Amino acid sequence: MLDNQSVFGQFATLISDLYQRYELPFYLFDLDALDKRTEWVRANVPARMHLYYSAKANPNLHLIRRIAVNFDGIEVASLGEIAAAVLAGVAPERLVFVGPMKTKQDIAAAARIGVRRIVVESINQIQWIKMLGLTEFKLVLRVNPDVKVGSSSIKMGGQPTQFGIDRSALTTIYKDLRTAPEMRLSGYHIYAGTQIENTEVTLAIIQEMREIYDETPDDLRTNIDFLDFGGGFSFPVDSSPTHYPVETLRGVVDAALADFPEHVMLAFELGRFVVAPTGVFCTRVETLKHSKGRDFAICDGGMNAFSGFSTQSRFKRQNFPCLHIPARRTDGHHIAEFCGDVVGPLCTPADMLASGLALPNLSEGDILAFGNCGAYGLTHAMPLFLSHEAPMEIGISNDFAEPAILRNSTQVVDSLVAQGADLAAVAEVLR
Repeated sequence: MLDNQSVFGQFATLISDLYQRYELPFYLFDLDALDKRTEWVRANVPARMHLYYSAKANPNLHLIRRIAVNFDGIEVASLGEIAAAVLAGVAPERLVFVGPMKTKQDIAAAARIGVRRIVVESINQIQWIKMLGLTEFKLVLRVNPDVKVGSSSIKMGGQPTQFGIDRSALTTIYKDLRTAPEMRLSGYHIYAGTQIENTEVTLAIIQEMREIYDETPDDLRTNIDFLDFGGGFSFPVDSSPTHYPVETLRGVVDAALADFPEHVMLAFELGRFVVAPTGVFCTRVETLKHSKGRDFAICDGGMNAFSGFSTQSRFKRQNFPCLHIPARRTDGHHIAEFCGDVVGPLCTPADMLASGLALPNLSEGDILAFGNCGAYGLTHAMPLFLSHEAPMEIGISNDFAEPAILRNSTQVVDSLVAQGADLAAVAEVLR
């Protein structure tokens, strides 16, 4: 796992057994691998760095519970994520509330729950906190930095963006904060982009943070005790051995971090880099066909269950590592030398699982297990499109005698009941 190879290859027999017990598609998470992953990251980042898990990568509360053992806190971006973290046993004071959109109701609820550190991304969020009299909050300003992240696949800073407050506008923010001395500026947050490939970018972010910290007026800087440098460490979805060189991070940034006062908490936030290699998405080949010179395998799960197959193609197409598990059926169509596209069940050509994939002796009914799918999975997908069942999430660990259900699949029933349908009537139709 730690050399960027997916953990899924050893689970072919287990996946076949689970297929006999549960409906496909489903996710399989190796929770022991997740523990080792967080331990490895913790051991390699600079000693004074606090680590926060970005729940948006995968907000399953069972995963949050495991990650919180080795990380210092959880970064949450909604009331739903706050609830997941708290229900996972994470104390509210260990949460950092982020996100470009927070309603007054969100902010008030977070304060009531006990969240104390909130990242503000616009002047109106500061004004709402002031209006609500929530002086218990420690305000962290998300700054749209001047640094440009050339190696990032999704740039979220250094350019016009909905995220954060332009560095050039900080003087106006300082003036506003001085009108309410009970409001406490406690720090800054920079998140310049995702899938950052090298430590030089991280060092540039740290250096810009140092400039922002030094330029803070003396009367406001005395309360600053938290600086979040973001993260965005790259993790390639394919089988390549390259990833963000976290093993070399200490040697590169230790000297730069030493410039910050000891009382200031320094933080990285990580999501995909932590959970991606610990999850496997399993789907069944339902139909094989040949069209105008190209093979197609149509599966029961696609971007309705895992959008990463399609959304990552905005940057460059990379096939996720794929494990072919024969079902040994004799009644289905068979292609001896399949080489083509693996697609999902949706009525759109965007529903692509893999392109140009070679799968010898592929048959209808076979299982395809895709590795590196632990991040931006079900909760980043579009499960309501075409109203298929959402996939179950299953976890394995030496702590369990049997695989454990981390999330049940009830999508279609829930959706229809939410629209006012009678539960018994739904059950009768779908039986």
